[in-house]
Amino acid sequence: MSAALAAEPSARSRKPRPIPERRIVNKRDLCHEVGISRTTLDTRLTNDPAFPVLSRGNGNGDSWQFDLDEARAHLSKPWREPSFQQQLAARKVLAEDRRLAEEARLLVRREELDTVLRRALLALGRAQRAMPAELAVEAGLTAEQQRILRAGIERSQRAFVEDLRQSGLGDADE
Repeated sequence: MSAALAAEPSARSRKPRPIPERRIVNKRDLCHEVGISRTTLDTRLTNDPAFPVLSRGNGNGDSWQFDLDEARAHLSKPWREPSFQQQLAARKVLAEDRRLAEEARLLVRREELDTVLRRALLALGRAQRAMPAELAVEAGLTAEQQRILRAGIERSQRAFVEDLRQSGLGDADE
């Protein structure tokens, strides 16, 4: 064996290099990490088709996902604001994407969602109000136990409605 080959480590003795862990972030975290505003990021996403995106949010609660290192590297490259014509073309593409998503029922209008949620919450409230009486029969609860159960359910309902009100969805009883 030559001296050059002997100096080279064998395949068995080589230690695998650690694979760097990917850090996946959403829009808010990306802006915070790279020090840009949300408006700047949104403009860049709209006008830069090469921007590295792992997953696009669809407006129904699914958030955008980015590999932090890839996005940071992309944002560090020089970039020019697109011309008016390029911006117009990009907006047309976005409008068409939205139209297709609405046709495929991937997007739901807020009014429709509010209606469905309100109906579901009203049905849930009715079911919860009937629950103590049904459980009393099944479990043979005393009147005092029924009162405690009913009070606990009502506290839970009030807290839930308050959480809804603070989230901006409104009151289920409206």
